[in-house]
Amino acid sequence: MTQRMSREERRRQIADASLKLIGEHGLRAFTVAHIAKEVGLKDGSLFRHFKNKEGIVDAAIDRLEEILAETVPRGIAEPTVRLRLFFVSRVRAVVRHPGVRVLVLSNDLIHAGGAGVEARVDRLRMEAQEFMRSCLLEARDKGLMRREVDVEHLLVLLHGAVMSLVFLAGRGAGEEDVARRAEGVLDTLLGLLRS
Repeated sequence: MTQRMSREERRRQIADASLKLIGEHGLRAFTVAHIAKEVGLKDGSLFRHFKNKEGIVDAAIDRLEEILAETVPRGIAEPTVRLRLFFVSRVRAVVRHPGVRVLVLSNDLIHAGGAGVEARVDRLRMEAQEFMRSCLLEARDKGLMRREVDVEHLLVLLHGAVMSLVFLAGRGAGEEDVARRAEGVLDTLLGLLRS
């Protein structure tokens, strides 16, 4: 006999399915019918767990927040090590969770959601930028990279690297291959910037 899921487990499953559908097939796949089919429910059953589709989007963004929070290294003093761990962990998250790709490459979640979704998505994007900025500034202040390096320009390069790596993942590159490339990109960039 199959054990019945708790309400919270089912909500998480629906949020994950929504992210997967949008990540793999775009906004056109974000329908009640597609989501219900993905989780093995009837269409109307979704609304036992959520008031409306906007509630599903909110849960999907909550899930993204959980996934991305797991990529933030804690207790690492050296800023370039912290940056490297963050960068590679984020790239791995994109490969493992196609819905994270949506956050990086498109505004589909914003279009799918109601009021307030754009601000939440922007906050997630800005938190990543701010984390990388703080690591780079600290590394520069500690003499781990040349002082004349413009951190804002470097952030653009890092963002471009993430986009390229995300495209690789979208074209079927495996997690280990993409992670290895992410490590190589960051090591190369930091090596060029060392004092």
